[in-house]
Amino acid sequence: MVLGTPATSESAPLALVAVVEETPDPGGEPDPRSSGARRMIEALIALGLCILIVRTFVAEAYVVPTGSMTPTLLGRHRELACLSCGASFAVGLDEADESARGICPRCGEREGPTTPSLTRGGDRVLVQKLFHEFRPPKRWEIAVFRFPEDPRQAYVKRVVGLPGDSIGLVDGDVVVDGEIARKSLADFQALRILVHDSAGTGRDWPVAAR
Repeated sequence: MVLGTPATSESAPLALVAVVEETPDPGGEPDPRSSGARRMIEALIALGLCILIVRTFVAEAYVVPTGSMTPTLLGRHRELACLSCGASFAVGLDEADESARGICPRCGEREGPTTPSLTRGGDRVLVQKLFHEFRPPKRWEIAVFRFPEDPRQAYVKRVVGLPGDSIGLVDGDVVVDGEIARKSLADFQALRILVHDSAGTGRDWPVAAR
């Protein structure tokens, strides 16, 4: 608070004027709104830096766009529910979001105009970038790599050839250095594809011909 007397003419009476000036109290509490906003900004910056570091050096998420890895990984597809046996199955979509007519793998019933269908996006995978720094890749494992001619494009494939291998396909078998690449029981179970499920025959009889 500052006290003073304004300048006046000799005929005017003198008056005492009080001028009040608001100054921040250096020992007072900070504004909770400004401190909260600052903490939020700092947290967002820290979160962004953590995401950048993790994505660059540790792990990165990818979306599978196509069905080349079906049925292990699904790209864009339609999920159908069979009207005959109630089984759910997927039918892949092409780049124009079109697909062939679905056939139930359990009972063989073909997709009809009233078959429930739901369009879904591709599966999402989280890739560990440092995994193969500790051990080399193994045959039949899934791996993600950058396309050499376009590093912006990532591919999700299964490892077949290892360094030094000579790979060939003979009558549908993978041949490594002249010998068929035999799979272990665990590999076979992971790679098998359902062709027909005899556990379900459908509600209607007879079932569709196999």
